[in-house]
Amino acid sequence: MSTWWRDHLDPHLAALAAEYGPFSRCGPDRHTEPRPLPVDPAPSEVLVQLPDATGV
Repeated sequence: MSTWWRDHLDPHLAALAAEYGPFSRCGPDRHTEPRPLPVDPAPSEVLVQLPDATGV
């Protein structure tokens, strides 16, 4: 267990909670809703190539 704490949890938690890490806006007294990423619909010529495009 101590190896996991040292080699995995500690470096990952440090990165997650860093000043500009993904959890930097979260805390017991504050929370900021994340902004959604912009998304463009897939072109229809790509969608027809998918296996389930025939409805089978």
